[in-house]
Parts: sequence; C-alpha cells; structure tokens
Amino acid sequence: MRWLATTSAVEVDRPVEAVWEFVTEVANLPRWVRGVSEPALTSGGPLGVGSTLRSQYRYAGRSHELAYVVTGCDAPGWLSIRSTAGPFPVELSLALTPVGSGVRVEKRTNAGSDGWATAASFVLLGPLLRFFCRAIHIRSTKLLVIPTALWKLRI
Repeated sequence: MRWLATTSAVEVDRPVEAVWEFVTEVANLPRWVRGVSEPALTSGGPLGVGSTLRSQYRYAGRSHELAYVVTGCDAPGWLSIRSTAGPFPVELSLALTPVGSGVRVEKRTNAGSDGWATAASFVLLGPLLRFFCRAIHIRSTKLLVIPTALWKLRI
C-alpha cells in the first residue's frame, strides 16, 4: 500500500477556543473535510480519545460509509482521527496554535491507496496531488469556518 501525505495551514483571526469548538462539533465535519456528509458520533459522551463516529464519503463517483476513531484529543490544541472502516485508510490531524490574537490551524492528512491504480498515481503524480489536496483542504476549511476576509493563507 502507498500513502499520500498532505499538510495545509491557515491563520484565522479568532480565539483558539472558538476554532476548537467548531472543529470538535461532529456535525461540522463536512464543513472542513471535503467529501464528507452525514457525520454522526456513534459513541456516547463528549468527543475524546476513543470516541467513534461515522460518515458518508464521496469518492470515485460513489458514496461510501466510513467509520473513525478519535486517536488524539488535547483541548484546545490537538485532534486526530483514523478511519477504521471504508474504501481506503485515512488519518487526519489538526493542530491549533495561538498566533497573536488568532490561531494557526494546521491540517495533516495521510491517505492510503485503495488499489494499484491509486498507488501508481501517488507515485507518478504525488507532488501535483499534494498541491491540489492542500488547496482543497485550505479552501474547504477556510470558506466555511470563518469569513474569508479573516484568513491569511499559507501553502
């Protein structure tokens, strides 16, 4: 299996606690992860390490059910999740770092291939795919979390 790792970062002029509240509300997952719909917490209690969730994910022209587990949760600075079921493995983490009166949001994604064609594209087109993934991550995160005028883009 091949993996494609991408990192994107943006700065937002909002308190770290406000951004943390937004990204840890499971219903907001489609607003900062492109392709996700119908997210739901499947474990009881507040979001934390060991919590489980599910969502639909649009990939390769079809909708797939994904299941996830929270692998890291350190309010208000770190959140990481990993897929436990779905068409391909994925790991996602968010690091929130206070910067002046705002916060730097760094999103890291590590996606595994689902077959030989995807693995080959990771090898042959890796740099181009990373560029587009970063742009998509930044766009999907910034447009729906905070008004565009408040973001300072860092690719």
